[in-house]
Amino acid sequence: MRRQARATVGVAAAAVLVAVSGCAGDGKSHWAAPSAEPADDSGKNERSEEHDEDPQLREMFDSALAEFAEAESLRLTGSLADADGRTELDIWLDSDGDCSAEVAMEGEGAMTILKSAELVWVKADDLFWETAGLDELGTRLDGRYLHGSTRDPAMAGFTELCVLEELTGDLPVDEFDARITEQGRSDFDGTPVVDVEVTEQDGESAVMRIAVEAPHYLHEISAVEDGWQQRMVFDHYNEPLEITPPAPEEIFLPGGISPV
Repeated sequence: MRRQARATVGVAAAAVLVAVSGCAGDGKSHWAAPSAEPADDSGKNERSEEHDEDPQLREMFDSALAEFAEAESLRLTGSLADADGRTELDIWLDSDGDCSAEVAMEGEGAMTILKSAELVWVKADDLFWETAGLDELGTRLDGRYLHGSTRDPAMAGFTELCVLEELTGDLPVDEFDARITEQGRSDFDGTPVVDVEVTEQDGESAVMRIAVEAPHYLHEISAVEDGWQQRMVFDHYNEPLEITPPAPEEIFLPGGISPV
């Protein structure tokens, strides 16, 4: 299928949000970020007793959601695959809107996005431009970055992946109500983690890896949803992100050209 470049990026962004937001088939998360309102401990205790949960596990889980929702920056690497192909993602972004993203879509091409404040640089391979119906533009770019500003709607369309708030907490969410069970302990890049299976009332489930020691960062989500095999890894929480612009010889700056 031939797609416009902005639509292709939008599909990748939507896929990321589905993976992170949980198992709900309607695309809405059933893992609500912890509310700023005071917690109702009685309800929490009733929920734990009903599911025969470990209160310490629930505390780590709730803390992981809070850390994720409140992150000032993080890096996401992962993959989404179905019968039609595989998408690989590597996105590092912060609350200022700065972003470094690598997206590779099987059969549709690969692209790199850099964003610093309002400045945007986009580089893609020939297959991406061909899939987007922009063969001529791809030929003119010849492997160089297309450079512009978010004030240009066409360039801004490439940065849908760079909104941290949409990834970490500004999603439409339903009331969280799921059972969590420990699946074991393991290691994530030298950090002890607990593997937690999260099962919703409709039977949909996912596995999350959470740091055992505070801060209880969420480090991984794995799930199968509507035929998609999803694995997302999160690290570099709250670490400064510095975007290095491409060298001048790597940039193509024609007058008045637009990617769509």
